[in-house]
Amino acid sequence: MNEWAEFEQIIEQTNQQYRMRKVAVIQKIATPWKVVRAFENKRSVPMWRAYPMEKSTVDFGGTAQGLSIWFDAKKSDLPNYLPLNNIKEHQVQFLTEVDQLGGKAFFLVYSKVKKAFYVLWIKDYLRFRKESDRKSIPWEWFEANCKQVYASVHYYLDYLKEVLA
Repeated sequence: MNEWAEFEQIIEQTNQQYRMRKVAVIQKIATPWKVVRAFENKRSVPMWRAYPMEKSTVDFGGTAQGLSIWFDAKKSDLPNYLPLNNIKEHQVQFLTEVDQLGGKAFFLVYSKVKKAFYVLWIKDYLRFRKESDRKSIPWEWFEANCKQVYASVHYYLDYLKEVLA
């Protein structure tokens, strides 16, 4: 299993733990895909190609303590920064709308090199973009401006501890 799949699996397992303990119901949001086969009416024909039917919103969404929670998971293998091209404009727009309506909107960011997880609020992301013309966010900025997320006794990655604080 690749590291991206492992990161998403950790989030999904944590979400299952939250649900079992009646803390939150947060689910993976699937991207709708269109599968094109050589012969559309024969299911036994191998897949020819597949493509997303539309842009998805973000990776995860749900409810915790009566609050709407929406976030996208981002990962970087780079030693010094998270490239901004990892963050898509339609995700920023969606999370901004969630935030404006009083929901919790953020990116859950993983640094492979630092082996660290951070909550990057959409407002902090927008502030960074306004104040900087960089094409990446340095890990030092994350350390100074974002809450780090850890495992806990009951959860693989207890991100709600920081999100609901």
